[in-house]
Parts: sequence; C-alpha cells; structure tokens
Amino acid sequence: MKVKITASNTSFVSVGDITEVITNHDGTQVMWSAFCKRYERVSWCENVWGVEYEELPEMHDE
Repeated sequence: MKVKITASNTSFVSVGDITEVITNHDGTQVMWSAFCKRYERVSWCENVWGVEYEELPEMHDE
C-alpha cells in the first residue's frame, strides 16, 4: 500500500514522503526508504524513529 509520512524523527523517511508498506509472507510489515534504498520493519520505524503515516487511497486505471 502507498503511504504518506506524517511524522518522523529520522532521515530514513521524511515528513511528506510518499512510500510503500508491504506485508511479508510471515505477516511482518516493512516500509521502503528511497533515501536508504532499503526496507525496514514498520514496528521499528514507529517505535524507535517515531514514524507515523496515513494510507493513501489506491488509484485504479479506468
């Protein structure tokens, strides 16, 4: 899912960034960082770096 970052205390993602959160086969969610070019667990982002985000509605081609 696409998300917009609304709070962050890290350069991993910045406020206003639009990125993606995916769910792995084991159920863990990970967030992509264009800055770091890697994924990190959403729980780590939220609990350690204070990252908050809002889900963006999916856009469908018509």
